[in-house]
Amino acid sequence: MRNEFLASIIGASILMTGLIATPAFSQSQKVYLTEAQRDSVRRGVRARLKDPQSAQFGGMSAVVDARRTVHVCGFVNARNSYGGYNGDELFYGTFKGGGFTMEMKEAKGEPITRRILLQMCRDLGIGTR
Repeated sequence: MRNEFLASIIGASILMTGLIATPAFSQSQKVYLTEAQRDSVRRGVRARLKDPQSAQFGGMSAVVDARRTVHVCGFVNARNSYGGYNGDELFYGTFKGGGFTMEMKEAKGEPITRRILLQMCRDLGIGTR
């Protein structure tokens, strides 16, 4: 299980490294999400949580690239399987064709996921705290 998780993280980091190196990302511009877009992000993130109703969202920021894909990085705090809150976890997702899809979320206890996501968001030009 742990090996499968690490393999998926390494694969995602290789994928994202390749994507970030493309010219479309170097031409990204900061955009402000509308309230409807923020609601779509919240729904998309909640759909992937163990306890969706417990989600508490922190800041989220976005950029749009040359392909018109909107990239979003933000923070969510939600209850885990044991009923405790995890603390703020970083997430990344995109709007393609109108809908939001959460691509990756930090996994507590696996610091590499936070480093990958932080670097990816920075490379996209999205500031994180």
